[in-house]
Amino acid sequence: MQPDLALDQRGDGMYSGTFRWTEHKKFPTLPARSGWSPDAEPLARGWQGYLEACHKTSLVTQAAADPSFLDALSFPMTFVYATKLLKAEETWGHRLTIVVVGATVKAEQRIWAQTDYWAEIAAFYPHRTIDLWFVGPEVAPQTTTTLTTGVTVHAYRGTAGAFLASHQTLDVQSTVIIGYNTGFGNFVESGRHDLLWSWLPDLYAITASGMLAIFACANDYADMNGEFAVHSRILGSNVAYLPRDNPFSAASHLHEDGKRDSAWSRANSFLYAVQGVDLKRRRHLRQQDVSTLLELLEADSDLHLVDRLGRHFFRGTVLSREQATKFNLLQRLNVSTKAPTAPVATILESLPIASTEQTTSRGKSGEVNRPKSPQKPTQLRPPATAPPSKAPIHSAEEDVMRMDASSDPKPAQSKQPPSEVTPSYEIVSDMANTKMSISIHTPELVSVKDMILEVSSIALMFAVPGRYHLELQLPWPVDNSSTNPKYSKRAHTLTVSLLAPTA
Repeated sequence: MQPDLALDQRGDGMYSGTFRWTEHKKFPTLPARSGWSPDAEPLARGWQGYLEACHKTSLVTQAAADPSFLDALSFPMTFVYATKLLKAEETWGHRLTIVVVGATVKAEQRIWAQTDYWAEIAAFYPHRTIDLWFVGPEVAPQTTTTLTTGVTVHAYRGTAGAFLASHQTLDVQSTVIIGYNTGFGNFVESGRHDLLWSWLPDLYAITASGMLAIFACANDYADMNGEFAVHSRILGSNVAYLPRDNPFSAASHLHEDGKRDSAWSRANSFLYAVQGVDLKRRRHLRQQDVSTLLELLEADSDLHLVDRLGRHFFRGTVLSREQATKFNLLQRLNVSTKAPTAPVATILESLPIASTEQTTSRGKSGEVNRPKSPQKPTQLRPPATAPPSKAPIHSAEEDVMRMDASSDPKPAQSKQPPSEVTPSYEIVSDMANTKMSISIHTPELVSVKDMILEVSSIALMFAVPGRYHLELQLPWPVDNSSTNPKYSKRAHTLTVSLLAPTA
């Protein structure tokens, strides 16, 4: 474990949520830009693109040597990535206002105080005057400060709703709200709703403001699922960007003692954005009205949402435009409107190579390898009806990954035709991220000739038409030319062996 990483959340070190570096930690220094503005194109390759091409010198070695570098940079770069992806600047005026809601003195505000990382926003938006607000009950009051980069930093100690009420002159089109690891969706795992109730008035105010609001989550099995359920089923939020993994997540994985297989977190692991509301879907909850909350979360729904990138959420499944076209899913489901809908949301999306070759933990030869936590397609389950999915942990101590779809009650199958199911599977990787083995169990397979297997550098698709369908995002990039599939008739199991790309 890093000596400056504090795991005691009740200690006196500078710890907040998923950002656990002690007050003694000194963060790496970014090289001076000297007026040089980076191109946004490398951001499509995540951390690898940024580290290799967004400064005059490569920062790969620096990032590999100290995970705190990416842990802290994840905050401003998540904002840059999301706004560039959504082309948000097309509506901005000369002055951009950024409101960091739920900010704390130990995380977002500390990164501003001890590094110049927040100035990366100005580097990618050099022709904007930027006001950066840290808003939250846990921020430290401070005088307004203007950085040499043209970023003016403010602090507001209070809730997001109170801030918006007292700053009604903010330009809606030129203001972006962002919340990092807010945790109000964690009730899916914990069964406790205290944090949701504390956030709910603010969420009503944020969505009513009409401002673009970006949210980053520390995990999918609880935070992202719960938050998306609240936005889609209670707040009636208009979705600008449907949930998916964030290529600028932090580097450090954390897990609870004794819960390595079910309770992991990594700052800013997942990302989604909303803007405005659909009043037909908006529901107003009274504080502590848990019964109505659960009723709304558990209700069957034919909700169909489309984000600004053309991705679809329909009957529990998120699909890219290409996937929706490939599988004719929307047309097939639209003609069967009487079919029951399970109250689950499955994030099933193969990622384009250009946007996912990002990395965040130390690897061999000084390269940076992405430490994505191994997960099945994420399932959203109301806490009253099913337990959270058990996503394994990818840590520095253990890199053995197991995912067994059969262990989850009623796995979501809305992406496949009614006759197709998601087979159970396991992934095992060595600690050096050089060898990977994927075992797919097919007890009902009639003939191996029916199998369809496609492997790219970052994804695997397995199908047996009419019986099985599985899509996996691989935990680290592979050399797909090394794919070695073997089928055991006795065990009814397909084993796919993969290797990391050679230098």
